[in-house]
Amino acid sequence: LARAREVISPATRIAFPDVVVSGGRGAYFWDQGGRRFLDLHAMAAIMNIGYSHPRHVAAIVEQAQRLVHCNPAYTVHETPVRLAARLVEVTPGTFGKRVAFGCSGSDAIDGAIKLARAATGRGCVLAFEGAYHGNTYGALSVSSASPAMSDGFGPVLPDVVRMEFPRL
Repeated sequence: LARAREVISPATRIAFPDVVVSGGRGAYFWDQGGRRFLDLHAMAAIMNIGYSHPRHVAAIVEQAQRLVHCNPAYTVHETPVRLAARLVEVTPGTFGKRVAFGCSGSDAIDGAIKLARAATGRGCVLAFEGAYHGNTYGALSVSSASPAMSDGFGPVLPDVVRMEFPRL
């Protein structure tokens, strides 16, 4: 933990800074001290398939033996095309559907902001008070879960209007 504090930027938001994860299986992960945690956050939804399921591990190994990485911004690769086709197929609506891949939820938020501004010709973005959307510049601009997230980074995107989340 001391080494992490020395080398990891304080701008990195770590929800549980005193937990050093060393492994996981199913819905659980454990720390270096052997404490087991039920991961109700799914590691912020990126681990919604659980940890180390044998079928997922086998699929990862098979893909890694064929090709570890092929950036879809540079070349076409069959796997992302198949995934995009399936997403287009299951997405409702009759509009011109296309898929844009990103590396994170923050990328998705930035892409959504750009798409909304391009499609509407308007600059204003509505965001709910207290929401968390990520740490890229655009996502940070609409996030307000914690003031510390954007302290010291200068002005965020203009024309972000915050509103209270409706309660039923």
